[in-house]
This record gives sequence, structure tokens and C-alpha cells, in this order.
Amino acid sequence: MIKPKRRKLVVVGNGMAGARVVEEVLRRAPDEFDIAMFGAEPYGNYNRILLSNVLNGSQKATEIFMNPLAWYDENRITLHAGVKAVKIDRERKVVVGKRLRRDATPYAAGETGVGEEPPVEERYDHVIIATGSRPFVPPMEGFGQRGTFLFRTIDDCDHIASYAKECKKAAVIGGGLLGLEAARGLLTHGVEVTVLEAAPQLMIAQLDPDSGAMLKTAMEAMGVKVLCEKITTRIVSENGKITHLLLKDGSRIETDMVVVSAGIRPITDVAVASGLTVDKAIVCDDQMRTSDPDIFSVGECVQHRGKIYGLVDPIWEMANVLADVITGK
Repeated sequence: MIKPKRRKLVVVGNGMAGARVVEEVLRRAPDEFDIAMFGAEPYGNYNRILLSNVLNGSQKATEIFMNPLAWYDENRITLHAGVKAVKIDRERKVVVGKRLRRDATPYAAGETGVGEEPPVEERYDHVIIATGSRPFVPPMEGFGQRGTFLFRTIDDCDHIASYAKECKKAAVIGGGLLGLEAARGLLTHGVEVTVLEAAPQLMIAQLDPDSGAMLKTAMEAMGVKVLCEKITTRIVSENGKITHLLLKDGSRIETDMVVVSAGIRPITDVAVASGLTVDKAIVCDDQMRTSDPDIFSVGECVQHRGKIYGLVDPIWEMANVLADVITGK
């Protein structure tokens, strides 16, 4: 009996959502697909929620990996690590990727940071876009200079921790969950930490005012200074080193380094470049299909019925739905 030809499944994105949907597909149909994955970071898949533990030193980076490189080999998955998918050629049915330079930021927009090597191409029957989100940087002068950081990847943690060794004071712009985790992590490096939040309270998207006030008290008890309703307009440096922040109300905050963790925005670059329907994020139907019936999407890059989800539970539900649809199980 002739075995049916395996379908080719290409996953764009090797984060928590992309890896989860592959796990669900393999659980339902372990022999139905040849799978290839593009991951802009040069690693296997890790738990981004635990990055604060890497920053504060309570866990090593190797301890937060969910799917190490050996997992891909064991499941016969081709992983293009450090390769950013830049376009889906829908006529040829090929995903086109470009290798990033080692010092490139994996979540940078467009083709920023790509090297000179020839493109990497993978033919597909189905594509799943799981590109996630990138940090949002509020409008301010001076971000991008030495001593300014985002908090999104393992490499970000390494850079922040290394730089903190030469600092006495650190400012974290953003009082959401990740910003507070970054502040907590910085404390372990012996710096004075100030959190600046534009809203009237911390974690305004998740907490009511009373709970926000309790959280502020708890953070201050840990040694973190918390300033709400503060908007940074400029990061000021002298002789190549950051000295202070200028705020919209005219005040200033002394600091030696700045970590921005002020929310996220969906990464839709590859969908836009490929002519898919994109609004605030990649528009998907109830089966997680995009405007192309052979291309699906999952995770923080998805807009479903007008909503974008950033929490684990709804994203895991997306992965289950998509796996059911694509395997027919």
C-alpha cells in the first residue's frame, strides 16, 4: 500500500504560540506533515514569561527552554534558527526567509538586521504565522542610544544585566507586568530602580484602582520607587552616558540606564508583505484562517472578531482550534 504524501507545513515564528500549535498538530497527526519552522532568534523555543527570572539570576537561560534544539530533531522538524521570514510568495507557494546578523534585534521591523546570505526558501501546502509581538516604544527623544534597552528576549536580559554592573540608578518606563518584572530583576543587580507609568496606577489593564494601590505599596516595600502619571519626553546623556530623564511635567529623574517595557504591538510585517488582510493585527476567522485559505495565524499577532489577545489561555485555545482544523481531527 502506497503511503499518502506528507503535506508540507511551514510555521513562521518559533515562540510559545508557534511551538504550541506544532505540538498540538503532532499530537493529533504525528505522521501527516513535514514541518519547517522559521525563528528569528538563534535558539529553540523558551518561556518568555520567565525572562524576569533570567534577569534576576534565579534561573539560567537554559532552564527556561520549553523545546530545546533536540526536540526539533526528535520530531523531524526543520528549524531555521536565526532566520527571519520576510515574505510568503503565494503564487509559488514558498516562504522566503533571510538570515539575521548575530547582533540584530529579532523583533525589529521589516528586514532590519538581515545579512547578505542567499534567502532560505521552504515550499508549503499550509503556513501558520505565529510572529507574536514587539515592544512598543512611546514617543521620546534619545531612545536607542547606549544605555537604553527593551525587555523581550534572552539577549535583552543579558545586555541589561551586563550594563547594570556599571550603573547606580535605573529607570523602567512602563508599569505593566513586564515592566514590574524588569524592575524586580534590576534590584538584584544592586541598582536603585524607579518605575515610571503614564497611567494613574500600575497594571491598569488588569487591576482596579484599589488593587493598583496595593501593588504600588508592595513594589515600594521591595525598594522600587513608583511614579504614576509620568511621561518621559527625553533621555538625556552627557559624554556618551545617560544622566537623567526629562518628563512632560517639567521634572527630571536621575538615572544611568533606561529599560522600556511599555506594552506590545503585533508583528504583522510578513502578512503585510504577502498581501494578507491586516487591520490592527492579522485578521483571522473562527478557524484561524487568514484571507488566504492556505495560511493560518495564531497568537499575539492575530485579530479575531476585532480583538487581539496577549494572554496564554486564549492563545492556547487558538492553537487547539487551528490544530483541529488543519489535521481534520
